Amino acid sequence: MIDPSTGTITAGSFNTTYVVNYTTNGTSFGNSSSPCSISELPLDLQENVLGYWPFCGNADDTSGNGNDGIVSGPMLNTDRFGNVDNAYEFDNTGTNIYNDSQFISLGEDYSISMWFNSDDVSQGNQCIFNSIGHTGIGLSLNHNYNPGRINLFIGDGINFWNADGVGGSKNDYNNNQWYHILLVKNGINYKLYVDNIIDIDIDVSASAGYTNSVGFRIGSISDTNLEQFNGLLDDLIIWGEALSSNDVSDNIQCPTTTVVSVTTLPADDSSFELTPTCDGATAVITGLDGGIFEFAIDPNDGSLIDSATGTISNAIPGNSYDVSYTTIGECPTTTTQSVVVNSPPDITEPTPLEVCDDNVADGLTEIDLTLKNIEITNGNPNYSVSYFLNEQDAIDDINILSIPYLNVTNPQTVFARVTNINTSCFTTTSLALEVITAPSANLPQDLIYCDADADGFGV
Repeated sequence: MIDPSTGTITAGSFNTTYVVNYTTNGTSFGNSSSPCSISELPLDLQENVLGYWPFCGNADDTSGNGNDGIVSGPMLNTDRFGNVDNAYEFDNTGTNIYNDSQFISLGEDYSISMWFNSDDVSQGNQCIFNSIGHTGIGLSLNHNYNPGRINLFIGDGINFWNADGVGGSKNDYNNNQWYHILLVKNGINYKLYVDNIIDIDIDVSASAGYTNSVGFRIGSISDTNLEQFNGLLDDLIIWGEALSSNDVSDNIQCPTTTVVSVTTLPADDSSFELTPTCDGATAVITGLDGGIFEFAIDPNDGSLIDSATGTISNAIPGNSYDVSYTTIGECPTTTTQSVVVNSPPDITEPTPLEVCDDNVADGLTEIDLTLKNIEITNGNPNYSVSYFLNEQDAIDDINILSIPYLNVTNPQTVFARVTNINTSCFTTTSLALEVITAPSANLPQDLIYCDADADGFGV
C-alpha cells in the first residue's frame, strides 16, 4: 500500500518493482491551497474582478460585488487540496448554481477561470459554464458536437450561437482528475486554456457588435437541468478584462503527473545452519553476518545461547530448541530453525566380569575387558568402548587401559567410557572385576587292595 500524502510504500514485497504516479494538485494564482477571499489573490489579479466564488462553505461572491451564487441542489464536498466543504459536487440528478444578474458584458473583454473534475468523462454534454441568457457563453465537456473535448460556444446572448461548439485539441481527459480552464475574450479573439496550454484559439467577428450582458449558471445549461455536469466544480473567478498570457503562466500552476519506478531492496539473507552437540548446538551463518541469535521460545531449563555466534550451551540432551536469527542490514529478515540436542549413548550397566586365576594363585591375571562390550552397548555398532582405571580418566578420555589388562587388586573396579562414534557424545559406567582362584588339592595315600582270585582285578 502507498500513503497518498507522503508516497511511503509499506507492506510490499522484497525485490519488487512498483510504478508510482505523483500528481500535483495545482494552484490557483500562486496559492498552494484554495484561497477563500479576493485579498488572498495576487495583487494584480484583484483588479477588475466581477465576481469570485471560492466555494468555501457556500456560493457567496467574495469580490464584494454582491453577485452571490444561488445553490440549487449541489452539495459541498472536499476540494483538490483536501479541504472539506470547499468545492461543490454536481451529482447528475438536477443540480446547478446560478446568478441571473446581468453583470457580464458580452461586448467587453472578460476572463473566466475555474476548476473541474468529472466523475465520468465519457458522459456526454456536461455543462461546465453557461451564461444566462443561454446563447452568450458556453463551455461543455464531451459535447456530442466534438466528443472527448471541451466545446466552446459564443453568441450574443439572444440569438443562436455564432461559434457553435468549437472543439478543443485536448481529448485525453481522465475520470476524477482536476483540470483548470481559463477562457479569455480579447476583442473578437477567444482563447481557451486547459492547464495553461491553449486548447482553443478562434476569432468571432460577430462579437464586435455584441451589446448584451448576461449572468451565469454552472452544472447545467438551464433551470430545467439540461446537460448536467457529473463531478466537482471549484474556484470560479470572472474578470472584466482579458488576462495576458503572462497572467496565465505566472499565476496558475496546473496539475502535473510524474511517473517513476522503484524497485524495493532485496531481503537480507538470514539463513543459518544448526548442528547439535552433546550439551547444545553450534550455528554457522550462511547468509548475512552480524545479526542476532536468540531463542524463539525462551526455555526454562537453564540453557544458554550466545547472541553473536548462536552457540547453545548448558542444554538438556534430547530437548528441542527453536532458534531465530535476525539480520541487521537494510532489509532485516528473521529465520527460525529447530535443533534437538544429542543424547548420550544408551547403555546397560554391566554385570561383574569374573575370570579364573592363572597358574599363580595370587588373584592377579590378564583380563580381556572387551568381553563386556556387547553387554554394555547392547550390541550397538555405533558405540565404541574404552576402559580406564578411574572415572575421571574415563571422563577426560586419558590413560586408556591396554587389553588384555592385568588387574592390580582383587576384586577391582574399572570404568568404561562409551562413545557414540557419530555424535562423539559419551557416558561412563563402572565394571567390577573378580579373579577366582582354583581350589587347592592334597596328595592322597596309596590305596592297597587284595586280589582274592589272583586275576589282577578287583571291585
